[in-house]
Amino acid sequence: MVRSLLISPLRGRTCVGLLAALVLAGCAPDQASAPPEVAAPAAPSFQLSGAFTNYIFLPFTTDDAGPNDTPAQTDLNSFTRADNVPGMVGLQWTWDDINAWTGTGQTGDACALLDTDADKFANYALCVRITNNADGSQVFQLNPGSPLLYSCGDKKGDRCSQSVTLLPLPQGARCEVDVVAEAFPASQFPNNPGDDNADTRAACIMPLSGLPGAQRATLLNVCSFPSGSPNSNPFDCVVTPGSGYLQVVKTTTPQQSGASFTFAINPAARDGTSEFSITDALAGDDATQLIAVAPGTYSVREKTLPAGWSLGSASC
Repeated sequence: MVRSLLISPLRGRTCVGLLAALVLAGCAPDQASAPPEVAAPAAPSFQLSGAFTNYIFLPFTTDDAGPNDTPAQTDLNSFTRADNVPGMVGLQWTWDDINAWTGTGQTGDACALLDTDADKFANYALCVRITNNADGSQVFQLNPGSPLLYSCGDKKGDRCSQSVTLLPLPQGARCEVDVVAEAFPASQFPNNPGDDNADTRAACIMPLSGLPGAQRATLLNVCSFPSGSPNSNPFDCVVTPGSGYLQVVKTTTPQQSGASFTFAINPAARDGTSEFSITDALAGDDATQLIAVAPGTYSVREKTLPAGWSLGSASC
């Protein structure tokens, strides 16, 4: 069930969308087989290529269990998505500090779970498998072995269910990895910071034409799985499986004012946060991250507006 709430700040409007999801549970099915684990010989890239230039990604949604909730290469820190390019979906996620992986042959295996028929279950899983060859200054995708696209059984929201089929990557699909800043810096999370500034990002673009029957693809979650097998039990998911998502989108007049607007959410999000802010920095709409919430009913209100601004209208 999808609910849309449209709230307008004076000289603008704010759109809040709530996607409610059921809490899902299941036992572990047989694992899908993955290609052999071989590290790519090329040096890693530490910035994304021009293939990602036109994708406008939402702010990252951080792990609602906080940093270091699972050990080493199973620990995921954040995800985001981009839906602005017609016929394509953009996906990004981060693993916690790859420079802490010191064992030979360690791999980081994570999959974005995509719902293409709006039933809150995964129809497809796009998986990336990485290694650093026990060298914390490097990061590679496995080659062969990454990226991988699976069709799923459309019966679970935190993994693929049977049957699982490994699909060929469509033309135009692409995944890259690089090293990015810590998702839980001490400046923002003083009571529970992450390890350091060496998170590893996977960034992918996928044509919807490569997902048979898909008109759009909703990102349900990103989870780490043993050996990249998305129908096994997930080690760590960025948000609690079965979460819904709340997002606040704001349109202002004038645009790019630099003003910040704060919203209160009740009850609090999965990570305990009850306030989110948007800074009017874009020529178009500005948005919060996807806010992971437990299924239920929520109120969202805009707090005190900056001087010179007022609320024009609100609609749902």
